[in-house]
Amino acid sequence: MTNDLDGLFRNIKRFIAPAGLLVFVEPNALFLDSIRKLWYRFDSRFDSINESAINPFAIYEMYGSSFKSERITFFGGPGFFLVQNSMILGIPKIVKRLFSKSLTRFDLWFSQFQFERGLPAFFTVWRNQQEEPITRLNNATIE
Repeated sequence: MTNDLDGLFRNIKRFIAPAGLLVFVEPNALFLDSIRKLWYRFDSRFDSINESAINPFAIYEMYGSSFKSERITFFGGPGFFLVQNSMILGIPKIVKRLFSKSLTRFDLWFSQFQFERGLPAFFTVWRNQQEEPITRLNNATIE
């Protein structure tokens, strides 16, 4: 995990192949920010800087100028949220075992509606629009 998104995307642009794909999965700030702000007031184990989520549209606006957004899919209904955060929420393993299959089925149904603000994660694919990467790996020259 990094807080230096400028550096991260600078390096991605340096090494990604022409027409190459950038695929990433991230927590969805459109859903999680309000929950996290409330949660962090009561739990000192987390801080908003290192646990921040990403707004998928804002990140594309900031760093997507040399990419074409090909796909964005929101996912993770209540089952994903509860099972993935079971340690944080203190959900016993037995409860997780009892409900995970039915909640996963519900999540598959729920995710078809693509609520930007109602699903805690997103998967996105960007295609590189640059002619050539800045760094050529075959002859190891770096500009």
